[in-house]
Amino acid sequence: MARPLRGFRGYGPSVLCLLLTLAFAQERADRAGRWYPARPALSHPAPADVQQLQALGYLGAYEAPTGTTGTWASGEEVPGYVLLSSGHRPEARIVDRGGHVHHRWALPFAASFPQSSPAAQGHVSANSWRAVEPLPNGGLLAVHEGLGVVALDADSSRLWSYLDGAHHEVFVDDDGSVWSLTRSVQRRGHTPVLEDHLTHRAADGRLLDTHDLLAALEASPWASWIDPAVEGVPGDWLHTNSVHRLKGPAYHPSFEAGRFLLSMRHLDALLVYDATERRMVWASRGVWARQHDAQQGPSGRLWLFDNRGAGKGHSQVLALDPAQPARVVWRWGAEEGLHSQVLGAVQELPGGHVLVTESTAGRCLEVTPDGRVVWTYTHPETVAGPKGPLMAAVFSCRWLPPDHATIQALSLPGQAPATTKPL
Repeated sequence: MARPLRGFRGYGPSVLCLLLTLAFAQERADRAGRWYPARPALSHPAPADVQQLQALGYLGAYEAPTGTTGTWASGEEVPGYVLLSSGHRPEARIVDRGGHVHHRWALPFAASFPQSSPAAQGHVSANSWRAVEPLPNGGLLAVHEGLGVVALDADSSRLWSYLDGAHHEVFVDDDGSVWSLTRSVQRRGHTPVLEDHLTHRAADGRLLDTHDLLAALEASPWASWIDPAVEGVPGDWLHTNSVHRLKGPAYHPSFEAGRFLLSMRHLDALLVYDATERRMVWASRGVWARQHDAQQGPSGRLWLFDNRGAGKGHSQVLALDPAQPARVVWRWGAEEGLHSQVLGAVQELPGGHVLVTESTAGRCLEVTPDGRVVWTYTHPETVAGPKGPLMAAVFSCRWLPPDHATIQALSLPGQAPATTKPL
């Protein structure tokens, strides 16, 4: 049974050093994986510096098992289901608050992209789905980090797929169209650079538009924030890791509904992009560092998972004043032992509860406004490591209400079979 609270883990100095080294290496998939085999670059032959950027992805696991898996609930958790994906394979699950699996999507990379090269199939990101988005008809959108996006039906059959460099996030707009972050390697003089884009597709996958986020930033008042020498692989200047369509009241004049809230990890920055005008209209830095999953919640507050701003090896969740977005009005995690040097996610729930994804620990937690943990789910899956199993990283947990269109389309509840597709 999972514990509701957990302090900082008591690793020995050598193990702790190893974990921190892996964490600060970020998503450096140019190195031979400790629990995934070495793989060729996506395009061959390509210069080594280009191969390095093309190889960026997330590892499937980061930490040793704690010996604790399963679900703990206090009875105060918000009713509904949780959608999650993890690093153990290309799979997403819907689990109830008791931890029971009610539906499962799964499809190997080669089946999602049947025309892909052996090099792409050997990429670290072919092993898992970094982001998933439920479809109203019971289907799913899934992102293989830095490789592409695939649309599945309720039975995990492929509807369409594109090797477009999709990464980090994909979501469905109110009109059924699909927005995703994508990237490509472009030369800037003698230097290869990852150019982040915001890509818009129709519901059937047809390309509608592409927005160059790096170009928009370079043309903005915040262009000086770009640091080519930023930590990580040279050429990964921005590392845009979340995009959120603003819908709430415009408490701040730049936060008009329809614009996009962006998180750029390597700038420690939040930005707002106007897709109609194709320009950045607002940007801010704050007490956070190397943050993930910036979004506006139902209350209008801005939320983010602050990976490193708490210092001392701790992470925290921050809520920001929507009228003064750099002002923190709520925080949780730094004193409670929250720790995910990479990845991480947050979602504001009804009643002010917050769902937190502690990715590298393979955990989801629900926290009340007064800071009490009322539900935890510790993922049971592991990934084989060179010296034993490692906990599969949980990329994100997302709460779905019982009346969510996907839940209704799948006619849940009902226990899922062991698998819906051969793996």
